[in-house]
Amino acid sequence: MHFANLVIIKGKGDIGVEFLKAIGPHKDDGGFWDGYRIGGRWTGLFDGYDPETDERNIEVCDLCQGTGKRCDKAGPAYSCNGCEGKGRRVKSACDWVLYEGDIIPIEKLTEEQLEKFYRVVRPDGSIEFELWTPWISGGVVEAKRLLEWLKTWFPRHLCVVVDTHE
Repeated sequence: MHFANLVIIKGKGDIGVEFLKAIGPHKDDGGFWDGYRIGGRWTGLFDGYDPETDERNIEVCDLCQGTGKRCDKAGPAYSCNGCEGKGRRVKSACDWVLYEGDIIPIEKLTEEQLEKFYRVVRPDGSIEFELWTPWISGGVVEAKRLLEWLKTWFPRHLCVVVDTHE
């Protein structure tokens, strides 16, 4: 399954290095992520950006070679089911361009955004929150309390949207 994660990293230094420090304990051997991508299926979560309308994420359909028609063992030419007859289709989320809006200063993080995440990962790689504990009250994430805590403990840090596969 794919999960939306909020990864908090230091706001100074090499962003790539800080990101790898935070996610390192959870990937590959011994971790619970067998794959991850900044943004991924949740790209645009912070600001509403729609990656499926970004021309950089559109490609020529390889099933019909851009014609919109297929002609194969199923019979004579028919509308391509890979691109709905358009000749072009949206790339896989794994191949979308990296979107700069998937990294924001923690000061800009809102309760509404925070409520969309399954998990919060701290800069040291420890898990601060998973949907079931400790910020649940009657099945609703206490986003206000968590948001205040995160902003107090991690000022001048960055928030990164991360799609993980587990």
